[in-house]
Parts: sequence; C-alpha cells; structure tokens
Amino acid sequence: MADNEDWEEGDLAVFEEPANFRPPSPPPTFQNVPRELEDIEAGQVASFRVRLVGKHSLWAHWLWNAGRTCAQYLDKHKYMCRGKYVLELGAAAALPSFVAAVNGASKVVITDFPEPVLVKNIEYNVEHNLPPEISSAVAVEGFIWGHDPSALLAYTHTTSSDASAPPSTPSGFDLIILADLIFNHTEHERLLKSCRACLNQKDGLVFVTFTHHVPKKAHMDMAFFDRAREQGFTVEKILEVKAKPMFENDEGDIEMRSTVHGYFLSLKNTSS
Repeated sequence: MADNEDWEEGDLAVFEEPANFRPPSPPPTFQNVPRELEDIEAGQVASFRVRLVGKHSLWAHWLWNAGRTCAQYLDKHKYMCRGKYVLELGAAAALPSFVAAVNGASKVVITDFPEPVLVKNIEYNVEHNLPPEISSAVAVEGFIWGHDPSALLAYTHTTSSDASAPPSTPSGFDLIILADLIFNHTEHERLLKSCRACLNQKDGLVFVTFTHHVPKKAHMDMAFFDRAREQGFTVEKILEVKAKPMFENDEGDIEMRSTVHGYFLSLKNTSS
C-alpha cells in the first residue's frame, strides 16, 4: 500500500470515473478461510471461500489481516453475535459478517460503497457461503459513510404480532464492525458519524480492527480514536495479534506492518 493513497475530502461521496478510464479489471480471485475446529458448533460450516473483486480502488481485492483477525475473534466470542443486530461497514469480502451470521446473529447487515461490482460481490459471497436458513437473516446494502442511515436502521425495528400496533423505533445495532478502515484518514469524521447514528447506544459496541500499513502515518491512524473520544465514545484496546505482513516489500517497520490491533468503542457510559 503506497503512503500517498489517502482520500481527498469527499472522494468517497463522489466516486465516478469516465468511460474507458482504466483497463478492464482482472478476474476475481478466491480465498479459502478455514475456521478453528474448536470454534465450529454442530452443523456449522467449517470454512468459507470468499470471492474478491479482481481489482478496485477501494482495496476490496484484498482479504486483509484485520478482517481475518476480527472474524477469528468473533468466532471465539460468540456472545457478541448471538441474538444481536450486526452491521459491517466497508465490508469488501465480508468475512466477519459471515462469522456473525453462522454464530446466530438475529440480523446481519453488510455494507460497502454503493457500486454494483462491490455490492454484487458481497451478494455472491452470501449466496455461496451461507445456507438459506442463515442467509435469510443477512441483508446487503450499498452505503456511503456519513449519509442518512435510515435504510440500515430499518433492519433493527422490532416486530409485533399486533398488526394495529404503531411501528417500533429502531433500536440500533448491537455490534458494528470496522475491519481495516481507519487508514482512510479523511473519512474518520464520516465513519464515526455513521457509527454513532447506527449504534445501540445503551450497550452496543463498535469493533475496530486495523494494521498500521504505513508506519510513519501511525499517528494519523490513531487520530481516529482521539476523535472518537471527542465524540463521547469510550475507547478500550482489547487485542494485539501478530500476522504475516500484507506486503513484504513495503517501507516501514515490519513489526508494525505485521500487527493487527483491536479496539472496542461504546457509548454505554456516556450520555447520547
């Protein structure tokens, strides 16, 4: 990952290219992701085979270490998913969402930038990785960070058997997944705005996993958490995992580029 790949202000909100701007994308690739045997409950799938788009400016053609680590953590802490409303932002291959779904989430809403190649790829992965009885609890939506989240929050309405009852107020998501998103430094404000708007503010968690892909900009990655505190989030570091670096020949300290960090954000100890 080159260190000059930060987005300019508003790039994610207006993402259009002229016809024939770039050569055709290479074909999709596939990654097989086995689950740990001790994490597989009776009748569950033993592995996932996720399709990645051939090439994309939003880096959806990689299965990032932070996504793998997030998925593994959720598999070992199933209580975070079971019976919960789960939202993943910037999902790409959506591996953490699939783990949440097989571990009994009430609803999983998977989102990425509303470009057909990204949304359709997620839909393909849902269809080919989850049995119908589980995929029926999964929805795929295009979403731009910072925009109106009403369509997402609609999935958290509670239903009533009384047809005459007024519609419920959305409860928000119990778990929001951000797997390797905070290197988009100019998007921190919009990303946090969406998290705050979509989170169940009583006891919901935002699960953030990431790697310092460009070590000299680590302070810019960490500014996300400074901004989160300013917005009233409680910030707690909960994991640090060593992995193989995504790109062996990149510049910067290899130890930093090999480490996945995980944090929880919550609003439960703050006023909304």
